[in-house]
Amino acid sequence: MGVVGIVGIATLSWFLVTKVLLTGTNLFAAILLISFFVFAILSLVFVILNESLKEKKANPMLGGELNEAKNTGKLLEDKPFEPVPSVVENSTELLYAKNKTQKL
Repeated sequence: MGVVGIVGIATLSWFLVTKVLLTGTNLFAAILLISFFVFAILSLVFVILNESLKEKKANPMLGGELNEAKNTGKLLEDKPFEPVPSVVENSTELLYAKNKTQKL
């Protein structure tokens, strides 16, 4: 698509230079048409650059740099450890086994 656009702009420029500007017919119209195409190209470049900047702000990894330095040497804060209580905690009773070696 880029090659087609370049060929189209080159053809239009050639036509404007040879048929309009050199002959002197419709000089004002040729200048307006050239101004329109310059404005259209600059507008397209602005939109592409603006969208590119929005994407870089949304995802900083696309830009290749980090916005802020991460402090990786800092230790995590110690939180008090509280073990999770068991389901069978304080519910078991000791079972006494009969002593088979004991004589009655």
